[in-house]
Formats: sequence, structure tokens, C-alpha cells
Amino acid sequence: MSKKRKMSREDRNKLILSHLPQVKYVAQRISAKLPAHVDREDLVSAGILGLIDAIDKFDPHRGIELKTY
Repeated sequence: MSKKRKMSREDRNKLILSHLPQVKYVAQRISAKLPAHVDREDLVSAGILGLIDAIDKFDPHRGIELKTY
């Protein structure tokens, strides 16, 4: 088993920024089906935290795309 190589901070930030529109889109779709008291921005925040966690665990050197991961 090979040791996971660390992604540069710049590459990590680029991945986060490039996937933000998808996080916002999914939060909007989910919020349409939830009660009005659930704030869409709370969903976006939770989605961003999930995205960051996924990116931190993602190994780009394995030959798969982040969206597949």
C-alpha cells in the first residue's frame, strides 16, 4: 500500500472553489423539499464542510476524479 501524497494548499483551495457552485446547487435543491425554517445557508455551510472533508481525504494521485470519489 502506498503512502498518500499531500495535496498542495493551492490545489486544495482550487478544488474547493471549483466545487462551490455544485454545493450551492445541491443545497438549493434540498432546501426546496425541507420546511421553511431550515435555512439554505446552513445547508450550504454543511455542504462546504463536507466538501472540505472529502477533499482532505481525497488522493488525486490515484487516477480518479473528485466527483467520482
